[in-house]
Amino acid sequence: MILSLVSVASLFSNCTAKPRHVEASFYHWKTNFQPTDFEKKYCNQLSINRLYIRLFDVDWNESNRFPYPLAVSDSVVKTDFEIVPTIFITNKTFVKISDNQIDSLAALILNKIGICTESLPRLLGGVNFNEIQIDCDWTETTQKRFFSFLKALKAISNKKISATIRLHQVKFRIKTGIPPVDEGVLMVYNMGNLDDATTQNSILDIKILKSYIGDLKNYPLKLNIALPIFSWGVVLRDGEVVKLINNLDVKQIQNTPQYKTVFNEKTDGHFEILKNTYLNGFYLYKDDEIRIENIPLSILQESADVIAQNMGKQNLTVIFYHLDSVSLQRYHYEDLDNIIQRFK
Repeated sequence: MILSLVSVASLFSNCTAKPRHVEASFYHWKTNFQPTDFEKKYCNQLSINRLYIRLFDVDWNESNRFPYPLAVSDSVVKTDFEIVPTIFITNKTFVKISDNQIDSLAALILNKIGICTESLPRLLGGVNFNEIQIDCDWTETTQKRFFSFLKALKAISNKKISATIRLHQVKFRIKTGIPPVDEGVLMVYNMGNLDDATTQNSILDIKILKSYIGDLKNYPLKLNIALPIFSWGVVLRDGEVVKLINNLDVKQIQNTPQYKTVFNEKTDGHFEILKNTYLNGFYLYKDDEIRIENIPLSILQESADVIAQNMGKQNLTVIFYHLDSVSLQRYHYEDLDNIIQRFK
């Protein structure tokens, strides 16, 4: 009788367990923030009220021997969205910087965020931000300086600090360390070898994903999830990658007037250039090859299922990369809502 009661209680407990609370969001990675009506409607349909906007990049400046902001956002418009200023910092910055420059870097970045939000008040619409996100693919050798920087930024900003986490930083966390931030964002894309001519999809590969997240539930930091909805054409010349054509897909190539005379579709999504031509403003040479990489809905769904099964039950935000009309045209908003539901 006791065993039966325990079994019933256990079953009842499992049935009544609360699902995760899951929110949706987008990264915005363009240098100007001017959402189209279509983009704003898409956000409304997904009940999105927060956007992660890349304000600028930071890279090492060899002349000044100090990091320098690049590609600063401009042409912004007032928005009712809650904004998370997001800053990309190259790993090279933390290779080159000295320990006694760390505090100055934190001050520089906080000051630049302040200048952006003060001189371009339309960006935040008069609403103060509560979080700063730092995007950096740090390594074992740059871990100490990067983590010191995060602590310094937290100390002087008094804001919530989040950081992006790559798959290798989850699997090899003993070597790469756990960043001293309030929470992380697991970047579930750009996981394959882009430069390998045999790669089928360097953006998202389910087999690679599974090999990295088997111990995800034990990662000692709250994680949100970033998923890709973008596509690109990888241009190879003599077996080497020479450029990426963003937002390129198979239909665009097939719909070009010169398709039959210029492009030879060798296999699904792989094209050979038969003679010199222009494509989306890029000059291509005879014998170049293009590998189209995109994310079918079925792959997004399987990725969501795999991640949800391997992580804990904490609440989370799923951030799609990125808010762009061309990318969004490939998915109905109900498709992305389905991805959100799979995490609950």
